[in-house]
Amino acid sequence: PGGENPPDHDLYAPGKKPFDPAAWGDAHGWDRNSTVADVRAAFNSQTLELTWSARGKIPECPPIDGISRDFFDRPQEPGPSAPGPFGPVPDEATTVKLDPR
Repeated sequence: PGGENPPDHDLYAPGKKPFDPAAWGDAHGWDRNSTVADVRAAFNSQTLELTWSARGKIPECPPIDGISRDFFDRPQEPGPSAPGPFGPVPDEATTVKLDPR
């Protein structure tokens, strides 16, 4: 991580080892606005469907220069957005088709 695109405003799922973005940010200078939330995700490679949700504090991300549309080709709204390419992070299990063709 780091370089010209340091990680920040990210949403992390809990892993096998505890992860504290604030401590990571203090040690490395990035991820100061990231958080860990209860993320649930399952991807079906046969149907190309992602079922996901997250509960907890979801970071708001500042606009990124050059990004005007999300994964589904919807226009990027002005101002802060949800982390990632799929739009708002659902708090209940939601299934989306991720077929890029």
